[in-house]
Amino acid sequence: MKGVTNEVLLAFASVIHAESGGSKNESFAIGNVTINFIDGGGSRKVPTLDDAVMYDNNFAQGATQGNLSSFMELGDKNSKFAMGAAINAIGNSQGVSGFSDYSGGANGWDGIDLISSKWSNSHRGYTWSEDSKGLLSTYKKDNNGGIDVSGFTYKKEGYQISATKIIGNTIYTNITTGRGEKKQNNTRFHL
Repeated sequence: MKGVTNEVLLAFASVIHAESGGSKNESFAIGNVTINFIDGGGSRKVPTLDDAVMYDNNFAQGATQGNLSSFMELGDKNSKFAMGAAINAIGNSQGVSGFSDYSGGANGWDGIDLISSKWSNSHRGYTWSEDSKGLLSTYKKDNNGGIDVSGFTYKKEGYQISATKIIGNTIYTNITTGRGEKKQNNTRFHL
């Protein structure tokens, strides 16, 4: 893995472990989304993989010192797919044969908070692609969502976000508007 330290690889796997429901496809897609976000320029304040996995930030809510420490304590019993997902995402990004993008090119993801009335989610206020209506409706139905996704704003062109696929309890998206993700703390995690 050119340019990726062991420390960052482990932190990346811990983020995948924290964000995924545990299935292989979901874990691998979350890994790919993270790298797609970085390869697309990230955001002004989270431009690198190190920034996305070694600091508390609002791109990956699973990037916390507590999650990294818990992951490290698992040792050989850590997440079944997290390390493989991290290696796959980096290998795919570097063009290594045999690695692939499980996310369909997505650069973002949402969990149940998108369609649950228990939480807020800024993506509800975004303009979605018209092609997203079907996936959002399926996602709401499959996860017993209380938010009326038919009330979201949809456009054929000039949209800010589009849904690409659903795996488990995660919906994968492409965000086309300016990215504003940032670090929520400037203290770098430690192993």
